[in-house]
Amino acid sequence: MSIEHVLTVDDFPKWALSALINEDYSSLNWNDIITLDTFLEHFATVTHWEVDMDSLDDGNFKRYPAFGLAADCCTVKGYAA
Repeated sequence: MSIEHVLTVDDFPKWALSALINEDYSSLNWNDIITLDTFLEHFATVTHWEVDMDSLDDGNFKRYPAFGLAADCCTVKGYAA
């Protein structure tokens, strides 16, 4: 089995990282959960997500992130088996 890089998302909202990486939705409200799940449905082939740690300290505020309202963002990479 080989793992290949599928996509890079440079404007992923930081508020959704816990749900993406740890499947911990406890800090999200219902609308945030629906928004994140809708985004993830588009990338159903992705089996593993990885955060680019260098992008966490940027102060990378985006008016139009990958989904949701304006937020601090980071870069995540998706991989599929």
